[in-house]
Amino acid sequence: MTGIIGLITGLLPLVSSIVQNIEMIFGRGNGPAKKDAATAAIADIINIAGTVSGQTINSSEIMEGIGKIIDGTVQVMNATGVFKKG
Repeated sequence: MTGIIGLITGLLPLVSSIVQNIEMIFGRGNGPAKKDAATAAIADIINIAGTVSGQTINSSEIMEGIGKIIDGTVQVMNATGVFKKG
């Protein structure tokens, strides 16, 4: 399981990049669709890593946590003006 923890920890810096790229692709508005796209991209990475490592991953629990990280990342970017509103 240590390998999966390492993977998740390594993904944390990528979440910001993924969220910013999704924002550029989708533009303003449509938050749920943007979150779905970011979540799907991260889920694919986690699933591929699990397959390659041969480890079983409880993806529903992991993705619940990743969803919270995405929400927090967006909240911070909105609060700091990285994502301009209006």
